Amino acid sequence: MNIEVSLDAAQIPNLKEFVSHLTQIMHSSVPGSLVIWYDSVTITGELLYQNQLNEKNKPFFDICDGIFANYGWEEDYPKLSAAVAGDRKFDVYMGIDVFGRGTYGGGQWNTNTALDVCKKDDVSAVLFAPGWVYETKQPPDFQTAQNKWWSLVKKSWGVVKFYPNSLPFYSNFDQGRGYHISVEGVQVSNSPWNNISSQGFQPFLEYKDNPTPDSIQVLVDFKEESYSGGVNITFKGTLKDNNDFTARLFQGNLLLGELPLHLTYSVKSDVGSMLGLSLQFSSNLDERTLVLIAPWEANQLSNKFSKVIVPHMVNTQEMAPGWVIQESSIQMNGYTLTEIHAVCYRPKPEIRKLRLEHKSDESEVFYKSSIDLTTEEVINNKPPGVLLFCGSIPDDQTCGGSQHNINNDTSAQVSSEYFAVLGHITIKTSKENPVFPPSSSWLVEGQYIKLSSGSQGSKKLSVKITWKLKDGSKFQSSKYNIYVEKLAKTATGNSGGRVEDIQEYIGVAYVEAFYVYDLAIPSNITSLKFIVQVCGVDGACQKLDDSPYYQLDVEASHQVTIPICNYEEMASSRTGANPGRRLYINSKHYGTPRMWGDFMYDRPLRERTRYVIVDMLRRFGKIDAQIYTKERGLSWLLLMSLVVLGMILWVLNYSSVKM
Repeated sequence: MNIEVSLDAAQIPNLKEFVSHLTQIMHSSVPGSLVIWYDSVTITGELLYQNQLNEKNKPFFDICDGIFANYGWEEDYPKLSAAVAGDRKFDVYMGIDVFGRGTYGGGQWNTNTALDVCKKDDVSAVLFAPGWVYETKQPPDFQTAQNKWWSLVKKSWGVVKFYPNSLPFYSNFDQGRGYHISVEGVQVSNSPWNNISSQGFQPFLEYKDNPTPDSIQVLVDFKEESYSGGVNITFKGTLKDNNDFTARLFQGNLLLGELPLHLTYSVKSDVGSMLGLSLQFSSNLDERTLVLIAPWEANQLSNKFSKVIVPHMVNTQEMAPGWVIQESSIQMNGYTLTEIHAVCYRPKPEIRKLRLEHKSDESEVFYKSSIDLTTEEVINNKPPGVLLFCGSIPDDQTCGGSQHNINNDTSAQVSSEYFAVLGHITIKTSKENPVFPPSSSWLVEGQYIKLSSGSQGSKKLSVKITWKLKDGSKFQSSKYNIYVEKLAKTATGNSGGRVEDIQEYIGVAYVEAFYVYDLAIPSNITSLKFIVQVCGVDGACQKLDDSPYYQLDVEASHQVTIPICNYEEMASSRTGANPGRRLYINSKHYGTPRMWGDFMYDRPLRERTRYVIVDMLRRFGKIDAQIYTKERGLSWLLLMSLVVLGMILWVLNYSSVKM
């Protein structure tokens, strides 16, 4: 809370009462919320920054959740503030301006200097304007500079948040921006975007200032296609046959019970580049257990782990081309999951041979290494009823039938170049995906519909789409993907034929509402179908054909809307897009019709007229939320007719009241 003005001393008691009341209301309304007082105005009403907690601002500190000390503090101020705060010393947040304006240590690349002092004196810190990295275009590029800057923060402050710490746990590593968007392995948009609400749990990647060319580089990658959202974790570089590389992803604090852990992750990689996950568990006795979950041919790593589990591969080539989904389960009752690592490795050349593996559904999968045998040898010796895959990682290049595509060069050697992409990680206690409510259980509505004419018979649509379960319950969702289908007339003249069979992704919502603004509608389109795809907290999304939707008829040409709103709200309902010309009247908030003469005699003529028109429409029961007319001229004619009729009725009604 920033009250950065001078106040009359007589106003301070009111201000204190407000701060106390706001804190209590916030705690009751939003559990876990905090009200922090900014070090500006003092208890005497002066605008005088103290740069510490002292007797001049402590009365405000005492009635809220903490204080944000201004940036101009000196080296001993954190220690002095901690002494004043007593057992609430962690509620003191020392301000640090990353731009370095009057900040101890100078901020910028020396921000960690101020952090070190705060850490030493056991107080908290506020990093103001970390956008300095972006705004000043720090070299060599934003992503590299950003990782370097935050690595200094981590080096000074350490890790203060551990996850996973509860289930289900899901991360697609999103940073709330990107150049494309994917949903379950399928790219649905290739446009740049920003949405801070889309951030996922971030990996604890170690920053290396000057990576050597013969090592593996690990980065949150915005360029490679993602499995979900706009990023993935890419591992690329050089890796010899007998070597492996491990990178920490998460530090957790997840106590496990009797239910097994079900872990799913998505991978896209070059042939010969294998990617597994390492889980570290600790017992009550501080005993450490390392479990490797990795595809086949990880035998050379077995001596480094307490247990090696070969995951089950989910066939997703039709739904997510190029991606391999690995699933596995493990039971570690009473243990705590403390770390998750990615493990990069290559299969040993001497064990690249025909292998017969059993899938979890007991169907058999036959693997072939292109180095050891020719295609003909494999096909001729393939056991009946098994599926044949090529290379180190099974993919859509099967070796039989029309999909046959194998490297028959037995002299080929695997390159030392390594490349693999991790798309997401899900950890939960149930193997099954959530059961989504059927489409029929949702109420999906369109509000504030506005259609305007475009060029060559096209239209533009703005609409607010809302949805909720009809029984009033809440489904535990993480987000809602919004798509639109543009439907044209079929040969029989009925509306409903898809245009190019496209379900176009138009955005994501984190509440049960989504605004569409100026959506272009070609002239041949007669209706639009807005699909709301529900996604669970484990990252799974409902099939589009099973998702709730809202269908809007847009066939009427030159359609205009006369919106309706509450009379009492008219003064505050003007829109920024068209100020002073557009008023919304919500009939359900209008209240019971009353005799006009009782309270209208002192209203301006324009307001009386509008009120009378709306009241008439409600009395005749001919309106729900909006009126549509097909021609703009007719709409004005109708409006003027209603005005004249309304005034006549009002005069008659007013006269009868006076009599």
